[in-house]
Amino acid sequence: MIIESIVYVYLIYSNYLVFYLFITRTILLHLYLYYADTTFISLVHRYYSHIFIMQIYAITMTITKIYPIMSNSYGSNCYLISGKRTALIDSGVNPEGILQKINELNIGIDYLINTHCHYDHIGGNLSILKILNEISGKIHTRILVHELDAHAMEMGDDRMILASSFGTKCPKMHVDMKLNDKDNIDLGDIELKVIHTPGHTRGGICLYEPESKSLFSGDTVFAEGIGRTDFPGGNWSDLDESIQKILKLNDAQGITTLYPGHGRIGSGDDIKQVYGMYF
Repeated sequence: MIIESIVYVYLIYSNYLVFYLFITRTILLHLYLYYADTTFISLVHRYYSHIFIMQIYAITMTITKIYPIMSNSYGSNCYLISGKRTALIDSGVNPEGILQKINELNIGIDYLINTHCHYDHIGGNLSILKILNEISGKIHTRILVHELDAHAMEMGDDRMILASSFGTKCPKMHVDMKLNDKDNIDLGDIELKVIHTPGHTRGGICLYEPESKSLFSGDTVFAEGIGRTDFPGGNWSDLDESIQKILKLNDAQGITTLYPGHGRIGSGDDIKQVYGMYF
């Protein structure tokens, strides 16, 4: 009875560690079933008859839904993160791919999060808001950016936004929420952690999603390079410190997938290699 009680408790509480403990639990079950009597077999049967459906539900709910919209132009990569609420990270310059994806998924956008204020990341903001307003009759989408880059967007400051470098202009836009380091953006069942990473701009940020160990790095660091620091608001020393901060995060919690503002999707190992090349 003691052995049966211990195993029963183990079965219940290991359910919270759904993925990797599932394998170890299965091995233990096979070992015990090989040696155990019919009483223990009955206990295991009762456990699984009650917990099986809930376990499948738990597995489904822990999957973070990330939809990359990769750029084939100077515009940034964009990323949709779908939970109970939906976030769009950067809008690039051409919203067609984003609108096609949200139409395909039949979702709206609750938060449009800009990793920094440069035009190639914010150029699609107002077009997306306009189209979503036409569809729903009401704007539900909120624009979020770090407070140090918010002023440039609200004033249409081309010196900081760099729209003229791309042969265009960027109108003023309202910022609904000004972010700071260590803020959390709640998508209901998904949480994005804000990491202030100046260097490319003063208000540059990365976003970390701890369940999938995903880092959305904007133009702070790419899979094969780093953000430029020769634009207004850029600073080489700040960028060095920012990437060191990301490397500490990788050591402490892990970065399985790197979703950068430009170029291919990478990993935490790519960040280590890039840092060694440039600093």
